[in-house]
Amino acid sequence: MSNTLPNDTHHVLSSLTKEGYIQSIITQNVDNLHVKANTPVDKLIELHGTLAKVECMSCGDNSTDRSLYQNRIHARNPSWGTWIGQGKINPDGDVELPKGVSYDEFDIPACLSCGSLKMKPNVVFFGENIKKDVVTKAELAVQNASAVLVLGTSLATYSSYRLIRLAHKLNKPIGIITKGQTRADDLMLWKGQVGCTPVLKQSFFNLIGP
Repeated sequence: MSNTLPNDTHHVLSSLTKEGYIQSIITQNVDNLHVKANTPVDKLIELHGTLAKVECMSCGDNSTDRSLYQNRIHARNPSWGTWIGQGKINPDGDVELPKGVSYDEFDIPACLSCGSLKMKPNVVFFGENIKKDVVTKAELAVQNASAVLVLGTSLATYSSYRLIRLAHKLNKPIGIITKGQTRADDLMLWKGQVGCTPVLKQSFFNLIGP
């Protein structure tokens, strides 16, 4: 995932944000692609975190770059490089290592802030709650918005759906561009069941030009 590049949708959204047409972008994705597309970080809310950072579960520091932390892992566990690409990758991203491999010898790099070994990707895993400050920031963005546009999601997760319910409660116009049904189809003002990229590229052309 670290090698994945943003597509035209990410770039158009970034440009429209810089030009002032978009006030805030709230994303459920953890792929860091909005950041790679140079979206202004003060306008971006990553609801479920990002795989580009590592979080300490003890002190809460989440400023550590994932790639740098990965380098520390490789440096402390050079023999484990043998297993890269060898094990079965499960749907959740975990890798099944061969029988007999001992995890007891794995050297976990400590948090540089507090020394704890309780480190994890800076994402919200199943069963975890979104951090309160992120929730507050997302709700404030909805409250301050003149309208809300939903792009490319069915809103299956409640964390995003509740924000659309908030927008509806506040009488914000809600538009949806996505293929298929969403949980908010009864809350929308309008909906386009089409792909996001062609619509956004045309919108960019209409607003800013070629």
